[in-house]
Amino acid sequence: MIETFEQLLDLQQTLRKRQTDRAAFVAPDYAKLRFKLGTSLAETRVPLGFSAELEKTLDLAPRSLYTAVLMRHRNELSPADLDAVLLDTSSMAVQDLPPESWYLGDVPHDSVFYRIFTRTMRQNRLLDAALLFWWFAKDRPGRQLLNDLKLFLQKLAHEEKERGNGEETVRLGMTAVMLRWHAFKSPISEKTTGPLIQQAYSATAVVLYETLRAVLEDHYGALGIKDRPMGDDAAVSYQGFMVPFSPLAIATASLKITGDAVNPFGISNRTADTLERFFPRMIERSTPVDEIQRQIAAKIAGDKQAPGLILAEVRRQRILEGILQLVTAIKAADKETPEAKILEELHAIRTNPDGFLPALDDKKQFKDWSEKWKRMSTVAALRPQLDAFHDLAAALVKLSPGLLSDKKALEAAFAEHAKRFVLLRHSEAWNEALAGTGTAFQLLDSGALAEAWAQGRAYRLGYDEKPLLQDSFVASEGQFFIDLKDFTKRTYSSKEVAMADFMKHEFYEPILAVAKEYQVGMRHIDRSGISINNLLGDAVSASGDMLSLFNFSKELFAIIRGYREKLRARIPEALVREKVAALQKRHDTQRAALLAERNRLLTTIQKLTADYKAMPAQDPKRAATGAQLRGYQESFATVDRQVRELQLEFADEKGLLEGTGLEAGAYIAWGTAAEMIVFRDEVFGPLKVAIGEKINESARGTARDGGVRSQLEHVLARQRVEKKNPSLAYPFSAYVDDSVQLDLEPDLEDLLRKAIAAKDADGVKRMVQSLSQRLVNDLVPGLKKNPPEFRTLRLGNGIYNLGLALSGDAVDALCKAVEGSRAVQRRTLKVEEFHPEIGRRFAFPKPAYEFVILNAPEAGQPADVFVALGSMVFKGFEKMDPQTIYVYAEPESAFYQAFAKHHLAEPAAG
Repeated sequence: MIETFEQLLDLQQTLRKRQTDRAAFVAPDYAKLRFKLGTSLAETRVPLGFSAELEKTLDLAPRSLYTAVLMRHRNELSPADLDAVLLDTSSMAVQDLPPESWYLGDVPHDSVFYRIFTRTMRQNRLLDAALLFWWFAKDRPGRQLLNDLKLFLQKLAHEEKERGNGEETVRLGMTAVMLRWHAFKSPISEKTTGPLIQQAYSATAVVLYETLRAVLEDHYGALGIKDRPMGDDAAVSYQGFMVPFSPLAIATASLKITGDAVNPFGISNRTADTLERFFPRMIERSTPVDEIQRQIAAKIAGDKQAPGLILAEVRRQRILEGILQLVTAIKAADKETPEAKILEELHAIRTNPDGFLPALDDKKQFKDWSEKWKRMSTVAALRPQLDAFHDLAAALVKLSPGLLSDKKALEAAFAEHAKRFVLLRHSEAWNEALAGTGTAFQLLDSGALAEAWAQGRAYRLGYDEKPLLQDSFVASEGQFFIDLKDFTKRTYSSKEVAMADFMKHEFYEPILAVAKEYQVGMRHIDRSGISINNLLGDAVSASGDMLSLFNFSKELFAIIRGYREKLRARIPEALVREKVAALQKRHDTQRAALLAERNRLLTTIQKLTADYKAMPAQDPKRAATGAQLRGYQESFATVDRQVRELQLEFADEKGLLEGTGLEAGAYIAWGTAAEMIVFRDEVFGPLKVAIGEKINESARGTARDGGVRSQLEHVLARQRVEKKNPSLAYPFSAYVDDSVQLDLEPDLEDLLRKAIAAKDADGVKRMVQSLSQRLVNDLVPGLKKNPPEFRTLRLGNGIYNLGLALSGDAVDALCKAVEGSRAVQRRTLKVEEFHPEIGRRFAFPKPAYEFVILNAPEAGQPADVFVALGSMVFKGFEKMDPQTIYVYAEPESAFYQAFAKHHLAEPAAG
């Protein structure tokens, strides 16, 4: 920050020596960037984006701080403004703010926090040490920001040194951070425009700027660069980037940095507007800044009103500085203590300094205040500071225009405020230069960033192990995996079928025949190509361009449908009827027993519930009855789950016998192309192995998680009862849902396993009690973290896939592949917006669904419809960002036909 006029002179001199302007000085040297778009400076575009972790921190930091400032000063808000703040969801996270305090006696003076706290409280009256301590506490947004910025700067500096080839990587990354904050605007301020609402932006900007500044100071200070002269080439990353700016660089259009008497420039709006008359449009003029300052100071002296305004400004700033020095030495105390009364008086003056200034010009008022202050000054430990503040106020009495006779002091005051005004206007100009730099930055969303970064065509700004920019182009491709559910079991169940022979002629050979059509050089050369990675016992892995893989998958599902019909035709109907009848009889017997037990438990629960409600609260038997009731409720839930599971088992076994339940789950992932390794062995011949994380993702995407299916059945059962429709069906062939898994620590798991093996009921009870306490000790503190972190359980999700699922990246790649030939629609429909026929026939676990629709490739053909089911992180990919999962709505499905009938336009050729 340009804190002195001398720094501004140095900066101006540096610009002249380098023969450059502000915009070029603050911007990275685009010619040395490793990647950019455009050939001229005007056309230059730098695609970039932030990693999910860093982006989250950069977004949470201003939002949380802005809300905390407003909640701290909620008493100053109008009722309407307070309602706007309280209704914002972010206000819930700042309910535990500690009482207001400016005490810094416990903060080491050589710490980064002392620098940030003293600087920020000097620049904004809405900030206090207690609020800042709260924001910078462990696991709070401020501490996360400080830590993330340090890691990010280290990453930037490392790549600037090791991989940049002269690229100003640090300036590129830090400029992007400031520009992101420059665009910050809270939803609170969109609902109201009260003065405090706007002043909170200043407080937020001050803290964010000083945090970033402290991180840069520590980094370059350790290198011995921070204090080098402005024009030193080795110091250009720090001096060129950080020195020209102020909190104005982290601002929005709503920010009025001088709207309060306490601000970074020590000059009020009223004074700035008055001095603007003496030298308007100074930034457009070529007059040297020192000459501007002298001319303004001279005009102040010759003006009738300006001297009085400046004198009031001098007194105001000195009073505010004296207050800050005193309050930082007073520890927070009980309201009735002398310290608390002193703080209350000082806070009142700091909040409204203009209300105190008249007392300095009125002898009686000042005498009354002086006597009041002396009565308050009873704290022996603070006597020197209290007396110093009184002396300061007494000295300012003599600065009234009628009594001031010190010409040099008067000229010094005029000169000082002329300098502050020039610093303010030039800081505004530097801020505009920084904002102009942002036009060269092309900010990408997460999906576009992932693809562009993988291709070496965008900077991914983060602090993890991934490079900021891929050094070379990395090809992307689709990875396809299909897994047939119980393929072997279903084929084997009809012993009349020769399994190996049938698989060869009805499965593998048709698949290979279709795959050949997508190979370059074959009759469908215009389709581009795919390759078969592997043929497994009941699965196929392939890779290639997105459009080819998608069309290949549709043909593959057609093969499976044909296989299903042929398999059913091979099985004698009489044998099927006999086995199904036996299965039905066994199922009915088991189900009847479970339902009888379920009804017995329900009757007992109803009786216990009535008894429990009838008992007075003080009845000693009430607790025992409540515990007994909970036990029966748990047993009821277990039996209820067993009924659903029995129904699922029956459906599976029936399909196994009939051969009609043959189902497949397929998944298409998109990303970095797999590497192919070829072995040539003298015994086994040539062997190919494809290696790539997207192959693993595609395999995991075909999972059939039993817990997820159970959850889906639970949702279906509930909605069937609610809608009184037992035939209600789930519309899609895949389902994604969250899950919670206990993660026992090794010692507890070992003891629990031994207790179960020994059938030690008391031992199991002790282990459960111990686990319960550990869960409480882990979950309660873990909830306060952002995001929540737990040691005793794992939050995850799973997929149950019996259709064609695609990652969000794969759907985006497919849309891009058909660009220009087929129209693409993205629509979000709430469940209540579906046609009534769809609502009557289908159960929807989510309240709304996003659709991606590709219009028909040719007249008479169906459109392709993809439905977003949710997002998930596959096992083994925990460090990756969540992936949106889509399911392909097959045109043969009942949902597709109803959806096309009521929600799709007539198919048209692309």
